Amino acid sequence: MTRMGPLVVEEAHGTPILVYGCTLTPVCHVVSRLRHRGTIRAAHVEAHGWGVGIVRPVAVLEERNGEEHMLPIRDVTASMLRKMALAGVVVLVAATALVFAHSWARNGCTQPPAIALDLEV
Repeated sequence: MTRMGPLVVEEAHGTPILVYGCTLTPVCHVVSRLRHRGTIRAAHVEAHGWGVGIVRPVAVLEERNGEEHMLPIRDVTASMLRKMALAGVVVLVAATALVFAHSWARNGCTQPPAIALDLEV
């Protein structure tokens, strides 16, 4: 268990499955955030809280003939979402540059406007 501020990160192993003389055990990372509070008073005890947990499969542990091999599970969905977000940022920057270029051309400017400083010496 690793505690990173309010987050707790653990590695959990699932139920081993025996397949053709090979034992396969799923391995996942569990990230959890818990918050709980309690009050003790003369008349009653009160407690409340909440918790959030994220379970992400990361590998399958293969045990065969006394040897262990870790077979990683790639998170293709997260990778594709990161690539789509990057493409979205590139398109947004390009569209913004085109809008400003069109605006400058429409106003008869050949270069982007510069800040004019009136300095007296």
